[in-house]
Parts: sequence; C-alpha cells; structure tokens
Amino acid sequence: MNNDTDCGLYRIGTNSFGLATAGVHLVGFDANQNAVFGHTAATFLSSTRRGVEIVRDGGTATGLFMHHASGAGSPNNAIILSGCPGTLAAPTVTQSGNSLGIIVGGGCAVNGALVNSKGAIRFLATETWSSTANGMKLSFETVPNTTATGAIVFVLDQSGQALHSDGTASLPSLSFINDTNTGFYRVGADQIA
Repeated sequence: MNNDTDCGLYRIGTNSFGLATAGVHLVGFDANQNAVFGHTAATFLSSTRRGVEIVRDGGTATGLFMHHASGAGSPNNAIILSGCPGTLAAPTVTQSGNSLGIIVGGGCAVNGALVNSKGAIRFLATETWSSTANGMKLSFETVPNTTATGAIVFVLDQSGQALHSDGTASLPSLSFINDTNTGFYRVGADQIA
C-alpha cells in the first residue's frame, strides 16, 4: 500500500502467505488449508490438520469471540460442529455411534510439545439419521491425575437421562464442591449409597 508500507500480504515460505498489520503478523495461510491467527510467529502448529487456529504468546487471553446485534429477538451466534461421514462431494448418512463433533482441551508437556488431552465433550449420534430422526447424546470426559487416559464421567443421553459414572464410597459420582467425599455412588446393580 502506497502510504502504509507495514500493512499487507507477505510470503511466509513455500506455499504459504501471511497478512500483517503495523508490521506484525496477523494471519497466515498454508498449503494444508490452515488459517492461523496470531500475534507472534507465523508458524503452523497443526500442519496435518485443516482448520483455523488462534495463537497468542502471553498477554491477554485468546479466544473465539462472536458478536451479533440482532435488534430484536435472541442472538443467532453459534459454533456449529457437523460430523458427516463420507466426503464433502459425497456425504453419507450419519450412523449410530458416529462422532458429530468434539470440543477438546489441550496443553503442553514438559518438553513444550502440544498435547491434546483426552478430556472432552463429545457429541455422538445414537441412531441412523434422517430428515425426521436426529438422535444424539453428549458425553463428558475427564482425565484423572497421573494418567493420560480419558474416562467418561457424565452422559446426557438421547432420552434426556443424566448418566453418571459409578463412583466409590470415597469418591462418589454425585458430590459437592466443598465436601468431595460425601455424596451418591452406585454400590451394585439396582443399588445406590
């Protein structure tokens, strides 16, 4: 731009380019169809995936922010996860057990490697889908300390039931924030304590 030389497109590397404002990298696009938003290095953290990443070193929190001024009625902001089997050109019918989407938390190991946790909220189909049948459930998973193995701790099923893990006497599945060893747990078939 004639009067703004530190704002515009630039080449990051082979098959990738970026957009900078005020001489600072803002967003980059790579050959794997990733779009990475960030205020630091123009690198692509998940080169084997396709999607959008938001990256920031330090400073204020990073997030995905949506604002919709609808004037009247309820806002229409949404994050939509859609897991259709097949391809975009030839999608197939969603079957029972198919993943419809996953929200996953991740962090970094001691060596700085990005680790995707097994802790997640999963959206799962519970029947073969049609225009009149879209059964699904939500599964909430956490990772106990000193392990890297996820465990389902809570399910909201397709009939509206809230299903908890069994729990134990010392760690009941339904408990209290300020008294975690007091609550309800499943002793055995048709028994609670």
